[in-house]
Amino acid sequence: MDWIDDAGANSGIGKELAKYAAAKNANLYMLCRSKDRAEKARAEIIEETKAKEANVKILLADVGELSQVRS
Repeated sequence: MDWIDDAGANSGIGKELAKYAAAKNANLYMLCRSKDRAEKARAEIIEETKAKEANVKILLADVGELSQVRS
């Protein structure tokens, strides 16, 4: 697994997918709306999966906001 981007990676199914990807040593890009919640989830994911910190990155975006989404 090379890389994965995960919208909603700070809670629920998105967080579980992020944990799975991090455990498989993927380069993970967490798409989240809240910086605080994203940073907390990132720390938990790294701690639980023993992923390298450099492999788990946060991208702040609201994919429901068309101005923040490009095709």
